Amino acid sequence: MCKARGAWGVRGLGFGLAVLTRQTAFLTLPFFASMLWPLDPGETARARWHRAAAFAIPCGLLFLGFGLYNQLRFGSPFDTGYTRFMVADGR
Repeated sequence: MCKARGAWGVRGLGFGLAVLTRQTAFLTLPFFASMLWPLDPGETARARWHRAAAFAIPCGLLFLGFGLYNQLRFGSPFDTGYTRFMVADGR
């Protein structure tokens, strides 16, 4: 079971990095969530929670770090700076 949690941790890290690279990658979360459902009918709820936590912890840590960076740089954890670089005004 430890090996499986490690694999889900790597998947969570990859998902988090993808979202930090391009925020629209967050739309793929339902596909990752569907993979968290048990494939083995005899799997316990505890094992499912361990797998979900192994996926969520790396993502959460990355998102917290990104939010802190945005807070320090732009004054809000939700401001990514994209609006500051909009130069086309339709003219």
